[in-house]
Order: sequence, then C-alpha cells, then structure tokens
Amino acid sequence: MKNSLGLFCIFSGFTIANSLSWSSTYNLKAVLRIPSANIVEPYQIWTDGETGNSRIDFYDGLDKMYRLRKPCGSFQYYKIHPVSFENGQSKNVCKIYDSTDNVVKVIKRYNYLPGPEQKFNLVDFEYIDNVDTTKWQYSAGHESDGLKFNYTYTVWVKSENYLSVPVRFDFSMKVDNSEMDYFRHDYTYFDTSKPDPKIFQIPNSSNCKIQDTSIHEPVDPLIEFVNPTIEHERINNAYDSFKLEYKKYYNDSEHRMRRQFFKNNLRLINSVNRQHKSYTLALNQLADLSDSELLTLGRLRVTPTNDSQYFDDNDVSDSVKSFDWREFNAISPIKDQTFLCGSCYAFTSAAAIESTFYIHNGCKGQVKEISEQAIIDCTWTSDENIGNSGCDSGDLYYTFSYIKKFGVPTRDSYGPYLAMEGVCQINAGKKIKISDFTKIPKNKGKIQKALIKNGPLAIALNGRPKTFIFYSKGVYDNANCANENTDLTHGVTLVGFGEESGKEYWILKNSYGVKWGEKGFMRIASHSNICGVMNLVFSVQFSRKNKINKCFLKKYSDGRSVLGV
Repeated sequence: MKNSLGLFCIFSGFTIANSLSWSSTYNLKAVLRIPSANIVEPYQIWTDGETGNSRIDFYDGLDKMYRLRKPCGSFQYYKIHPVSFENGQSKNVCKIYDSTDNVVKVIKRYNYLPGPEQKFNLVDFEYIDNVDTTKWQYSAGHESDGLKFNYTYTVWVKSENYLSVPVRFDFSMKVDNSEMDYFRHDYTYFDTSKPDPKIFQIPNSSNCKIQDTSIHEPVDPLIEFVNPTIEHERINNAYDSFKLEYKKYYNDSEHRMRRQFFKNNLRLINSVNRQHKSYTLALNQLADLSDSELLTLGRLRVTPTNDSQYFDDNDVSDSVKSFDWREFNAISPIKDQTFLCGSCYAFTSAAAIESTFYIHNGCKGQVKEISEQAIIDCTWTSDENIGNSGCDSGDLYYTFSYIKKFGVPTRDSYGPYLAMEGVCQINAGKKIKISDFTKIPKNKGKIQKALIKNGPLAIALNGRPKTFIFYSKGVYDNANCANENTDLTHGVTLVGFGEESGKEYWILKNSYGVKWGEKGFMRIASHSNICGVMNLVFSVQFSRKNKINKCFLKKYSDGRSVLGV
C-alpha cells in the first residue's frame, strides 16, 4: 500500500500534510454534481492497491463497473446492469471491454482520486460541512486560436489518524475567464481497509459478451470527472460524428461553444441511462443547443378554459386495453418543427384535424395533410396576451377557434413549412373547417373513449425536462415532470394507448422529426398525470356524419368493433 501520510507538520493545533497523497486501497462513497447538465449522481468505489482491481457502483448499484487485472497484467472492464422485457421479466446484462482496445489502454492507468498528487499545492484552510480542511489546488492552461484556456483542480482534505481523507473535489475550465465547464464531487465516506475479494467477483449468472467501445458512451464513466483531459479525444470525435450526421457547420468559436453544450447533454444522457429506467435517452439533432435555445421548442400558450364540455362516450367498449390509430393508417408522417420556430401548436392542431377528418370519412383514401405554415401565418393576433404569435408562441384553444370560423388549407394547396412566419394566403386553395371542438374532462377513461370514438386528440404537456427532449425509447415515466397548468409548454397529439410490463401508457405524436423518440413517437406512462398530459385535451368535430365505424369494419374482417354497434 502506498504511504498515505505524506510529510506532516503541526500548524495551529492541526495536523497538516506537506504534500497531497492518497492510499492506493480504499472504499469511498461520493456524489457527483454537474450543475450545467442537471446531474446529481451517487456512486461508490472499491479499489485494491495490491491487485489493482476496482469496482464502481452507480446509483446504488443499478449500474456496476468492474476493472479487473488479468493474469498477464493487463486490465479488462466489465459492465453489469439490468434490462427489462415486455413480459415484465428482467435480467442482468454483462458487457466486456477488452484490454487490447485502444480506449482501455489509455484509461486503465488512472486513479479515481484527484491527481497526480505531486502537482497539488496547499493554498488555504477552510471549514466545510463542519469539518476543518486543507485546500489543495493546481492550475494548468494553454492558448489556442487567440483564446486562453485555464483548468483549475481543487481538492479539500481532512486528516483522520494521520490519513488523508477527501472531502470535496471540483474542476473548473475557463475560456478567456468565462466558465465553460464545472463539476464537483462531495465525498461522504472514506475507508482505507482492504476490500473483501468477493467485491470484485463477477456474478456466476452473468452471461458476459465482448462489446465494442463507443464514442458516445465512456467505458469508464468516472475517469472523465477525475481527469477531464483524458476524454477530450472521445468527446471531440463524438461531436464531429454528430455534426456530420446532422449536417451542421460552424466557425471555430461557435464550434467550441456548441461542443460544450453537446458535452453537457451527452453527460446527462449517459447519467440517466445508468439509472436503467423504463425509458432510454439518446442523442438527437437537438444535442448541441443551449438551454435557452431548447426552450424555443416549447412555447405553447395555455388559455384558461371553463369546465370541460360533455362528450358522449356511452357506446365505447370498456374492455379495450390498447388502441393505436396508426394501425388504421390515420396518422400522417412525422414532421420536424425545428428549434427555429416555436410552432408546436400548429403541428398539434393540424395533426388532430387531418386525422379526425380522415377517420370521419371512414378511413377512405389517404390523410389530407393540413398546412402548419398556414396556421402560423394566419392566426396572428394584435394582442400578444391572447391568441397566437407566429413562431414565438401559440394557443390550442385560439387556434381551433380560428379554424372553426375560417377553416385551414391543406399543405399541398398552401405550400411547404418554412420554420418562419410568412404572409397569410388563407384564401388560397381548398380549406377544411371544423364544426366544433371539445375539451375532454381530466379523466383517463373518458380521454381513452374520446380517442377511440372521435380520433386523435390535441394535448398540452410539460416538454421542458431534458429527459423528454432526449427521449429515445421505452415508456417515459418521470415522476419529477411537473404537471400543473402553468407547467404546460408543448403541444403533441395523442394517437393511442397500451400497456407494457404492467405499465400503462399513452402514445404521443411529436413534431421533433423521425430521429426523436420511437421514430417520432413517444410512449408516456398514463398514471399520475405525468407531465400534465390530461390537463388540456381537445377533440375536434365535423358537421358531416361520422363514418368512423367503417374504419373498424375495414380493420377487423370479422366485423367486430371497439364501438358498441
């Protein structure tokens, strides 16, 4: 074991080390905090200095990583985490990253405590969390393209029985004195006793398979947050690949700025995925946008409405457990509003109208797509507190009120979506007009029946959480997603509902393109009104006779129907 004492002296009654030095054997618990990425991630480490073996448990063991020395002296990484299946069963998956991989060769040399220790200098004495600590620090920097990059590593240490014990460690990167990166570790437990060898044993039930390393997911997630420079190449490669995929081109200064946004969002994605929830996050075209830019996606304005209107659902069967209007070809292709225009209200109302019009015609022919651009161009109001404001914001209630009065043209007759405001040409082309629209009560059963009887529904929800923005697959079940009316920021279209592994969900059509979510769609848990999905739900009607039952007769050759007719 490496000497953890360093050279000590006595100063003002405290034992102070003249140099920073860690034990090579330890068990610690800590919390990683990254404010810019909204990450608070607990972890625990066991390291044996004699064998070189290490193990890290993230989120209380939901995700385990083993770094084990092979007989030949090289290292092999193992990752073990649970996966769930549609039948409700789950099992552990084991991945192996071999020591011959170039990524593993680089990271295997590093410790999980701040270092190299000899670079740190004693700079101060501070009282942290009721503990006397010594403050150690070192800084490094360089210039590139006329910019000054400064990296500052700071660690606070206490002394117990002449042993150095970490209390806090933080890292800051500044570019021309503007902070670009920051994270912090708060250590809650530290013990230098030799770990039980069983700690490093891979469970016998694990069926481990060799896995290729990925530029998007670090092999050793903690290394980046001990010595960030180690991961620079991986993150640079990941961002270059991202820009190539989404055809993004920037000058040097914007590239540096957006790479930092990308890194923060990638960190969040990987951290959430280590929790192995019922849903998974992934990169999409929004990954290098700032938080303020992401807010432009959700500019829905919610008009307070009176009590929900009556909706006759008596003839809808109560036994329907799953339903999906996509199976009736009643849903038009996924579209992308882009972050340049806060037009979710236009896409949501258009999707509900075009699908319901098709369904009321008996699912005959093809869906006639409504022009979102016409809604943006023509539903402006002079009062910025009421109605719509083009790409700046919009209101579902006002939008439906306008279309009820004036109608709305199809996409073919009006022209393509521009992601900007244009000149209203409402008289151009054939228009579709709704006869009325109804606010459905905040009741799961009534919303399901309205969906079945009348067609897809326009709804509002809280679209601000980054877990929503970077949703990739699974059933989105985020209890922290606020659900008050004041939290509703984004419009989507409700197209179905179902169940997986005992978890009931709604099926939503979004307007973030096909690379978002499950090819543009989301499944969101239907319990507890997550994200406020049931607060504001609109159904549209047409004056013509509803021929919806023909849709069901076409679908079910035996003539059965989800309606009681």
